[in-house]
Amino acid sequence: MMKTLIMKSKIFYFALVLLAGMVGCQNQSVDDNPNTTGTSTTISGKWKITLYKEDNKDETYHFTGYTFDFNTDGTVVATKGSTSVTGKHYDGVDDSKVKYILDFGSTSPLDELNEDWEIIEQSVTKLHLYHKSGGNGGTDDLIFEK
Repeated sequence: MMKTLIMKSKIFYFALVLLAGMVGCQNQSVDDNPNTTGTSTTISGKWKITLYKEDNKDETYHFTGYTFDFNTDGTVVATKGSTSVTGKHYDGVDDSKVKYILDFGSTSPLDELNEDWEIIEQSVTKLHLYHKSGGNGGTDDLIFEK
């Protein structure tokens, strides 16, 4: 009886360790689930874009006058004058790299920011993001500053 109880305990322990390992190893892929609604604590508060380069062409002027208010619930509100657009921001994994995802839907010019960005530099006052296109190999740089 004692031997059976020990064997059952070992099987239960093994199953528990196996389950914990499977849960801990799950990766969320941006490509597999583009509608992820996870939240991010990467940045919060009000920020401005100080640099946006698309294929080495400076296009920061598209975002002049915008402020971006990043909320801890995963929403980001882009405001210019009396117009506000709500989008999403969250962390995800793509190509085995942790990425920072922005999604403003189809609202121009904010739709240019809809990417899975690599974090190049992060501090309390600066967030430098980088994206390399899988299609044409183009690169984008994006810097938010407080």
